Amino acid sequence: MSSDDLSTAFQSLSIQSEPVASFKNTSSIQHEQQIPAPIPSPIPTPKKSTPIANPKTTESIGHVQSIRTPIPTPGPTPKKSTPIPTLSPGPSPPPRPPPAPKGKIPTFPRPSHPQCRRCGWIPKYRDTVKHNNPNGNAGRPYYRCVRCKTNSTPDVLKTSRDVSGWICWDDYIGIEEGNRACECGFACRQGKAGVDSYYPGGGFWTCAVGGCGFLSYRLDALTNEEADRKGAPRDDGFEPWLL
Repeated sequence: MSSDDLSTAFQSLSIQSEPVASFKNTSSIQHEQQIPAPIPSPIPTPKKSTPIANPKTTESIGHVQSIRTPIPTPGPTPKKSTPIPTLSPGPSPPPRPPPAPKGKIPTFPRPSHPQCRRCGWIPKYRDTVKHNNPNGNAGRPYYRCVRCKTNSTPDVLKTSRDVSGWICWDDYIGIEEGNRACECGFACRQGKAGVDSYYPGGGFWTCAVGGCGFLSYRLDALTNEEADRKGAPRDDGFEPWLL
């Protein structure tokens, strides 16, 4: 083969080995379709955190909430109680006597003439105090034993109700609900000593119906025997108030 033939063969090989131009980089290809680039999605904006209401003290630091708990204040230290010394029991006091029972109110005028408790005689009549009585008892009805009065001397009549023939008043004066009961069970009567007695104007308590010998010159209506047992005076000189 001649040199001309070799040159021609080499050129044909160079033309065949030349690279083909890319369709993306060659502007001469008019009918090539353009491919659009993908649109990126928007990035979501983070929401702001809303502070949570709390009665405790709060502080917002960015999006993180800090809670402060109040420190409790210590209370006062309780004082130690002082033990109370135990006292040894002393001697027991003597028992008190039971209170005097309250009597019931009797009926006046009396349904029948009362009997003298000393001699048993029953008066036939009821007497009335004269209008000029110095003790303030004018017009009051009463019963008196004539036998006991007749057998007594004038001196004894001024000092003792027992031998003067006195039985009882026939009214409600001096009698009140709650008065102490006499031996008959009735409420005793409050009286006032006369001007001729050893204690003029002094108060006393007596049987309201004349059935027993109950008599007391004390405000609490204790008899002489009861006052002696208590070591109290027999007469405390009280002023009557029910007359």
